[in-house]
Amino acid sequence: MALTKMAEAERAGLESINKVKKMPTGDFQTILYVEDDDTNWEITEIALSQKFKLVRASNDEQAFKRIQENAFAVILMDIQLAGSDLNGIQITKHLKNIDCEALSDENGELDLKDTPIIFVTSYGGHYTKQELVAAGGDDLVTKPVDFKRLGSAIARLIARNLGGAEEKGDGPEHHVMRATARKNMNTLCAMSIDGAIIHGETIDVSAGGFKAIFHDPRALEVLGIGAQAEVGLPGIFGGLKCSCTVRRISKEEPYTIGVQLMDLNEDLSAILHRWIYGE
Repeated sequence: MALTKMAEAERAGLESINKVKKMPTGDFQTILYVEDDDTNWEITEIALSQKFKLVRASNDEQAFKRIQENAFAVILMDIQLAGSDLNGIQITKHLKNIDCEALSDENGELDLKDTPIIFVTSYGGHYTKQELVAAGGDDLVTKPVDFKRLGSAIARLIARNLGGAEEKGDGPEHHVMRATARKNMNTLCAMSIDGAIIHGETIDVSAGGFKAIFHDPRALEVLGIGAQAEVGLPGIFGGLKCSCTVRRISKEEPYTIGVQLMDLNEDLSAILHRWIYGE
């Protein structure tokens, strides 16, 4: 997108940072930034270089290629991408398998439901946060970017997905995540939304979410993509509950629903970690 005066001001304010020798990034989390504008990329790469290692993709083709070749802790996603067949929202839907039947499948099976995506865009006024969450996003940061807020959002989402990973340093940005662990085991679950309670059974659980099957036809009525609900997993959390967002749902019985767990507190994260790893 075109370079704005605000972006120029941001760049000028960060020129001094560019002269500082960057810290080694060997222990840093790797972040993919899908951004077509060179200046926006340079500013962000400089501003976050002391905490994260950034990799760039400037269009949809490069984004899919980078993702097929590497694992990323978080993806930063611009919406308007010059020279790209898909915009950032369409790319995100493809990566999260949301309405992906409307998109080309030439990039193969890409399922990043456990990888957080933050929309970083000047088009924030065109979309509500709820719309972007429904598209598969986890957060929204508008341009001109508040890099303190962006860095905090990245660290928070990494910490949410850690599930007890080994620490390297003092902050969540210095953690090294284990390979995503899953547990294929059936356990009861109950999702509550707008007074309705839908009972089902999990078939796949990870630190970031789970897949479950439901036979109750009300699941289609109340659990649409992007719906936010309370979920209870008595086989894992006992009587405790947490919030979640529906990311995928099949339209044939049994109804398979993909759910992302949201804002797990420290106790629930520890319980889930022990359950997955058998500790």
